[in-house]
Amino acid sequence: MSALDEFEEDLIMGTDMIENSTPSPTKEKGGYYKLASGAECIDLVDDIADRENLPGRVRMYAGNAVEYLWRCGKKPGVDWREDLFKAANELCRAVTGSFMDSKVKETFMARFPRDVDRDTEVRR
Repeated sequence: MSALDEFEEDLIMGTDMIENSTPSPTKEKGGYYKLASGAECIDLVDDIADRENLPGRVRMYAGNAVEYLWRCGKKPGVDWREDLFKAANELCRAVTGSFMDSKVKETFMARFPRDVDRDTEVRR
């Protein structure tokens, strides 16, 4: 069994891997993973990870998507479109088992110009 197979089996079986993993970047980087109210992204991600009615794979990819959405437009040096696409890609993986291909990303990025503002309608 490959390391990836073992990892996925641990996720599906609900094996607690947190104690053996590296610290979450959400706790270390602060700023863009924290709201002014004090709420932290890791709290929502942990809540999703604890939902036993979801398959482990879905919990993992949904948690990843939440992190990308949470920091979208807040992380210095990262194009907000990248985070939005990454979130969509993680959800695609949760549902289909595979990531989107590079053509989808090109189309996605083209439909969301970098300088689009909230009052601009997105081309369909």
